[in-house]
Amino acid sequence: MNEDDEIKSLVGKPYLKNKNKLKFGGSVDSKGIIREALSRDEFREMKSRCPVDKSNILFAEDLRDCIGYDTNESVIDEILEFLDDQDVLTPKGKELARVFWERYIHEED
Repeated sequence: MNEDDEIKSLVGKPYLKNKNKLKFGGSVDSKGIIREALSRDEFREMKSRCPVDKSNILFAEDLRDCIGYDTNESVIDEILEFLDDQDVLTPKGKELARVFWERYIHEED
């Protein structure tokens, strides 16, 4: 079985038992079941289109642009809090969440 087939075979399996095999990302439903597993090529394609890797881009605006300006900040806040509580955010994701919270949620005095 090649690497792509191994990764795609993770769909439908529990995330916590297989998180080390989910090398390039994916999505997990609310019951902790893997719903999508990215191959190396899919990951590279997504990464090439993602402006978050550019140091001069403001993370919070990227997040708002990605989700949509009509989305309420509290919805994004709840999603980020959930992901943070589950300890599934990467270091870049944690930085994005911190910047988002500072810019949109926590008011500065």
